[in-house]
Amino acid sequence: MNDTIAALASGRIPAGVAVIRISGPQAFRIVDQITNLPCSSQQSSTARLTTLRSILDRRVIDQALRIVFKNPRSFTGEDVVELHVHGGLVVIDEVLELLYSAGARPANPGEFSERAFLNGKLDLTQAEAIADIIAAPTRSARDLASMQLGGQLTNIVNEIEQQIQRARVLLEASIDFPEDVGDVDVIALVAILQAAVCDLERLQRTARRGRLVRQGASVVLLGAPNVGKSSLLNVLAGKDRAIVSPIAGTTRDTIDVQIDIAGIPITLTDTAGLRESSDAIEMIGIDRTRQSIGHADIVLALESDDTPPIDLPELQNASYVLKVHTKSDISMGVNESPDKHYVSAKTYQGIDALIQGIVHQLLDDGNPTNSNERIAVNARHSALILLAIDALNRVITASNAGITPDLLAVDLHDAAFHLANISGRNVIDAMHQEIFSRFCIGK
Repeated sequence: MNDTIAALASGRIPAGVAVIRISGPQAFRIVDQITNLPCSSQQSSTARLTTLRSILDRRVIDQALRIVFKNPRSFTGEDVVELHVHGGLVVIDEVLELLYSAGARPANPGEFSERAFLNGKLDLTQAEAIADIIAAPTRSARDLASMQLGGQLTNIVNEIEQQIQRARVLLEASIDFPEDVGDVDVIALVAILQAAVCDLERLQRTARRGRLVRQGASVVLLGAPNVGKSSLLNVLAGKDRAIVSPIAGTTRDTIDVQIDIAGIPITLTDTAGLRESSDAIEMIGIDRTRQSIGHADIVLALESDDTPPIDLPELQNASYVLKVHTKSDISMGVNESPDKHYVSAKTYQGIDALIQGIVHQLLDDGNPTNSNERIAVNARHSALILLAIDALNRVITASNAGITPDLLAVDLHDAAFHLANISGRNVIDAMHQEIFSRFCIGK
């Protein structure tokens, strides 16, 4: 981090204003070369209007608002300058070229956030939250990321780490001072560790929601021709996206619609009706229908009074299948089955219950969880939590079996190590570089 980086930090251009960020030990010297006022004369965290000029002929490039942040009171913990320039492509390119010729280099993806992490301004969970906020597909995803940025996940993990540290104190005291302390109190040790495991398992159960909120889910509508797939898709999407016709085989390809249900970004897929056909184009659509099943989080298997249920071996007793009886407004309504949703795209009967069923199916992993939990761990956190749980369970089992304290200490150390990696305290260079490489440039 001995060099100085620069990049466009704002979004889509052209725009009224664009923000160019410069960070590093030479940030002030580099910016001084293209402005008419030295950065050192400006009070930290203040804005000042300045003229940007070319280095060679001092030609005016733009009028800019310059904000100076002196280390360590900046986002990265380094000297930082932000230039708020007019958001035209030519202006931005020319200012960046001047900064690079003056000694800065282009920032890598996520490098500003990486420097903030390395300088102790953010922990790893907060840095990941920044990327999640930028990429958030829904408000719920944004809200979860904002809470993580505020340190909620770090605080929970730190509390669990403190429980493990109390267990280590009990264990290591019996190792270092056996004459004074005596044998380890196994009952107290196991009680502490069981509480830690319980807290970690509660946290781990939020991983499913985290994956869904961040990455979304796929819901595929499946059924015979004219069963009402396109009509149902249009109702769920809130707009006429698919063509509705009484002519069998109208839908010949998959149609995707993006919607938000309970904060989960969902891709609804309308598919070609499943039937035997001699039409080559329709058969391609039917093949794509079968392919879409393999990628679905939920399959809505549609049937009606005049359309039999589909008969596919791969869907028999599958847990991700919701049975839906359509056209309930004209249905005979005889012997309704409790394991089916009865809906009408015309009267909206049963639509709310179907939506609730989709959400329940997506979020229900068979484990009790607090529906008000406002934390949702990501895949990296989940993997480390599982490793920590496994290490703690080994200590609990070994403690009850009378294993010597020095051997128990190894697994306790491993558990603490895995949890510390969540916030990044023990993370190796290769790991954090891989994490930050997924960020956008300028952040």
